[in-house]
Amino acid sequence: MAKAPLPEKLPGEFFVLEWNRLRETFVIHVEDAQLSSYDLGGVIEKVMLRFELWGHKEIGMQAIDIARSFGAAKCLVPLQRVVPLFDRADARSKAVRFEETPE
Repeated sequence: MAKAPLPEKLPGEFFVLEWNRLRETFVIHVEDAQLSSYDLGGVIEKVMLRFELWGHKEIGMQAIDIARSFGAAKCLVPLQRVVPLFDRADARSKAVRFEETPE
């Protein structure tokens, strides 16, 4: 990943924050024309400060917590909602069944 200056503000209505466990670094994927990705580093305090500078302190802290726990977090900025992204084992995802119960 090439080093590029971080954007002044986050583009788009959502972003994905990934925690790369092997490199111990956060990578943010943003919704711009180039679908850019930026390496934010592995120092949590610096990543928190970056989100604060972007004006997304609360959602940023939630994203950091969830990304560290699950590997990645998708953040829907207008809704101030953060959801975990993770892979399920194929056998487990096939075992999930939703059935309607009679009323």
